[in-house]
Amino acid sequence: MNIDRIRKNIVGDYGLASSNQYHISFEIPVGINSSGDGTLTEFMANRGFDISGHLNPEVFGRNDIVVDNMVKLSFLADEVNIPGFSVATGDFKGSVPGINLRYAHTRNFTEMNVAFLMDMDHTPLKFLRLWSDFIFGFEESYGVSASAPTVFSQMQYYNNYAHDIIIDKLEPNTSSKTKSKAKSSYDTHNVVTRTRLHKAFPYMVNDVTVSNAPNQPMRLQSTFYYEYYTTETLKRNTVNTLRV
Repeated sequence: MNIDRIRKNIVGDYGLASSNQYHISFEIPVGINSSGDGTLTEFMANRGFDISGHLNPEVFGRNDIVVDNMVKLSFLADEVNIPGFSVATGDFKGSVPGINLRYAHTRNFTEMNVAFLMDMDHTPLKFLRLWSDFIFGFEESYGVSASAPTVFSQMQYYNNYAHDIIIDKLEPNTSSKTKSKAKSSYDTHNVVTRTRLHKAFPYMVNDVTVSNAPNQPMRLQSTFYYEYYTTETLKRNTVNTLRV
């Protein structure tokens, strides 16, 4: 029995998938609304947090780029779980004693958690708090000028604050043609599985602990609700190279 042949049949020519090659993006529309704070993008921008910029992929990896907050959030997402699911079942007792039928009746999706590393601008914390402020109409945050602290009772419409989140799982592109044309490391990886969480919003942001213990990077744990997810499976070594 040839061990190399068995290994090749199980894991292929390129080995097992890695856990540290992924990309997360928050699909928040950049639209403008005449009401001032009508969109999440406008609400954040009016409070000093711009999420409407973009990163030109042609200059990725060079010194002449400006990384906007959305791109920064993608890189600061230190740990992301691709959601799973469970199936609730019921029992149906048949006519034959001891033989029962178990049938599926509900599919339940697991929560989606993201652990962010905290930069010195506290970008993840500002982003998630402003998103929550937008949902509940909370006005006083991050130095917004106001005569007195004000909490509005009028909540936003669901479709205004629930937006898709995409998690791309990457694997190395082993095509020699792709490698020869690569301008950066992003050109050498393919999106193999794309998970889209439909209508997501943050519903839990954990507290951030600070202490006098030896210094270590700050992390922010967050949990998102979503309606359901869909998964798109793509082929490796094709043109579906990730672009930020």
